Amino acid sequence: MLDATTHLDGPSALQDETNLISAHAQTARATHPTVIAVEPFALWRLERRHPHVSPTPMASLNANGRVRYANPAARRHGVQAGMTHAGARQRCPNLTAKPEQGRDHEAAWTAWLHDLLRSTPRVQPVRLGLAAADLTASEADDLARALQARVAHARTLQDAQLLAPMATVGQALHATDADPQDHLDAAPLRLLGTAGLTAQERDRLAWLGVTRIGQLRAWTHAQRQGYLGATADTLKPFLDGPKQRTLPYLPPPPMLSATHAFDEPAFEPFEIDPVLDALIERLHTQLGDQQATVVRVVGETHGLESSGTRRAKRATSDAARLARLARHALEDSGLQAAGLDGLRIELSGLTRTAEAATLWPWQRRLQDASEAVHARFPGQARHFVLHDPHALRSRQRWQLHDRMSGRPVEPAKQVGTTATPSTPSAASTPAGVTATTEKTHA
Repeated sequence: MLDATTHLDGPSALQDETNLISAHAQTARATHPTVIAVEPFALWRLERRHPHVSPTPMASLNANGRVRYANPAARRHGVQAGMTHAGARQRCPNLTAKPEQGRDHEAAWTAWLHDLLRSTPRVQPVRLGLAAADLTASEADDLARALQARVAHARTLQDAQLLAPMATVGQALHATDADPQDHLDAAPLRLLGTAGLTAQERDRLAWLGVTRIGQLRAWTHAQRQGYLGATADTLKPFLDGPKQRTLPYLPPPPMLSATHAFDEPAFEPFEIDPVLDALIERLHTQLGDQQATVVRVVGETHGLESSGTRRAKRATSDAARLARLARHALEDSGLQAAGLDGLRIELSGLTRTAEAATLWPWQRRLQDASEAVHARFPGQARHFVLHDPHALRSRQRWQLHDRMSGRPVEPAKQVGTTATPSTPSAASTPAGVTATTEKTHA
């Protein structure tokens, strides 16, 4: 009986264990919105390219030249957000200050977003330095360690965006097993800065004793709208919903690339420059009648990759300009001193010069017709030219010119009559018939 019972219960227990393993595997493969914060992006790029500068004082500047963010080393010298660049220099003479906006930063940000497509096709940029991707828990952990960024992995995009500032650099914060609402309600209002709540509005709310997200959530939307204005509409998805659970697909950009692998690590310019010129020449051939705006150089050494991106002032297909941008981008990557095992150059922002396909053939036919008329009837190929657009009479508004010489035709040589371009006449009969008719000699 024991054996029979064991025989009967065995498949059921095995099925339960299989279901448990399958559920665990599905949970491990489940993807959720993951917010990656690399703000301020300008300083993060600098630290990635030159890791040795991270202990030095650094700050990012806004469009007005004031400090937007200062790292801990700069804050120890007294540099604070809101200070002018000159004032921050007085506090810390060796301060490294970078503008937070710029064409190079935007080009590097676009390239960085497209790098995320290697992990998932669902990527959504939020702003410069903040993006969301649809990742699993293990992918979020790996990305946080690789980028040394703040990463939050939650059920919805809004929750992950609020949790990202609370994450530890290099370690992902997971909030997919339970609703993080209780945890967020106790969080300070400064976390809503990522959702659009300004420091002045936080001060106004502090006057009313509202310092936590839960306290602001207890208000109705009409109350928040009456006190905060348009900001209340921005905060509504974060406080009341609806919240976004899926991310859209980010289409990959049209791109041309060329790759070279070195037999031995290349350190010197005489080893790298000929290869770089050969890659640019190959890409120049692939461009054809197109032009490129963004040049990205990816260097590989000892299994590590680092990239630099430069954006041209205008789209170009000149090989010399592309090579110059590629050299600057290679310097930004910072890997040349470590020895390059591989080199890849990518051209993006491709455009094609617009052409009026029918304009010049039409002009050519008109010129051929004028020459044929002039050959048979010399001086008789003529056309009307606008002479005075403000004249009330058609005779004074238009002037007859010789098509071959471009000079006006003398009135004595204007033989015959022809109608000028029609214009509404001022005087009309009661029946609506034009009282005067304008005629000019052709």
